[in-house]
Amino acid sequence: MLELIPIGAVLSLITTQVLETARAAEDVLVEKESFRILAQYLLSIQPALSELQKRNVQNSPAVQYALKALQEDIKKARNLIDSCITKPRFYLLVNCRSIVREAQEIIQDLGKDLQVLSLASLEVSVDIRENVQKLQDEMMNTELQLGNLFTSTMTKLELGIREHRTDQGFANDLIFEIARAVGVPVETTEIRKELASFKKEKDEAAARKERSEEMFMEQVLVLLSRADVAYNPEATAHAYKERAQSISRYYCSSGDDDDNTFPPLQAFLCPLKMAVMNDPVMLQSGRTYEREDIKRWFDAGHKTDPVTKEELSDLSMHPNVPLRQSIVEWVEHNYCLSIRHVKHMIETGNETKQRTGFAKLQSLCEENRVNKGWIVAEDGLLSTIVGVLKSQSREIKRDALLTLFMIVKNHVSNKVSFIYIAKIRSYFLCFWYQRTVAFSCLLQPDDHQGSMEDIRFVVLWIR
Repeated sequence: MLELIPIGAVLSLITTQVLETARAAEDVLVEKESFRILAQYLLSIQPALSELQKRNVQNSPAVQYALKALQEDIKKARNLIDSCITKPRFYLLVNCRSIVREAQEIIQDLGKDLQVLSLASLEVSVDIRENVQKLQDEMMNTELQLGNLFTSTMTKLELGIREHRTDQGFANDLIFEIARAVGVPVETTEIRKELASFKKEKDEAAARKERSEEMFMEQVLVLLSRADVAYNPEATAHAYKERAQSISRYYCSSGDDDDNTFPPLQAFLCPLKMAVMNDPVMLQSGRTYEREDIKRWFDAGHKTDPVTKEELSDLSMHPNVPLRQSIVEWVEHNYCLSIRHVKHMIETGNETKQRTGFAKLQSLCEENRVNKGWIVAEDGLLSTIVGVLKSQSREIKRDALLTLFMIVKNHVSNKVSFIYIAKIRSYFLCFWYQRTVAFSCLLQPDDHQGSMEDIRFVVLWIR
């Protein structure tokens, strides 16, 4: 098509595209420095194009080829910029290395296009030709660097994926670090929007059959899903049902104090402290230890395996991923067994067993936030706890209310479930000597979009 358009008009069009693309680069909010450099080089092309327009450059196959290549690379630059403006920011961070690499390749290609154009146009002055050559050399040698914040965030993200990190604290820190790196407000609603958009991008990658990209994005989602802000009540309930089904043949609702939990395997215990490991790592010797414990051993100057006394030429620690996954499964199975056993204890009506059961539920809530969702996922357990508030025992009422408080504290989904059950059963909850605390903890208006009618259904003075 270019051969049908006067060269002057083509040059004018390309000049406009160059300026518009450079301006658009200013709106990119991630890796700003890389796009600032890209915009700077785009603007540097404009004088050469203006010179060609002034000198009424003659049309020729070589000039047409150079202009076509230049126009295509400007289009690539604009597509990259538009993508970085419209795509979810979490997605951009995950792909930040390829984005920077693509921006660098575009700059280098533009440099080549500019050189070809100057050589194809005899009308270009010697001064302009020399300036173009200098600019082309700079562009060809451009090496864009990923920003320090993005580098550290990606390093942590890749570490979490590589080591199959499952601890909630790591996920919480990482997701807030990602939000800060890409300029997303560190607020639950905003982060959840980003995660939803990121998942949509993952689904689109699957539809395009880009398997490697889809798999990496799925690993990112699995890692970040353990963060508090990524909590999904439906997924939590599904996970609990799966665990409950897998242990159903082991569970016996005897009502005894023994909750039938599985003891840890010997392999789960760190040989240094004989405690269940959270972050098992393997040494050169082939033995596995808790990371913090073995690190202390090495920091004390030891260069041997603490058990075998074998001299170690390499002190590096490698995550024992299969063992960690086995430990996580064991912990989750025991959580499930404990929850089901506690439900039976509360249902017995025996005050001693009920108080023991409430104490266990409170302990489970403190140990792991996911347990709060699992407690609600156990069929009828929340309703059973609410029903205990009819008890004549002040101590039982107090224990039930405290347990409800811990189940719903900082947990919007559980608060909604609690309010629904409270309405259905017409129970109104509070404590006569702690009415303000109970009211504010069981139903915080800033977390639940309820009305005063909802609140009236929740509050009753227990006399």
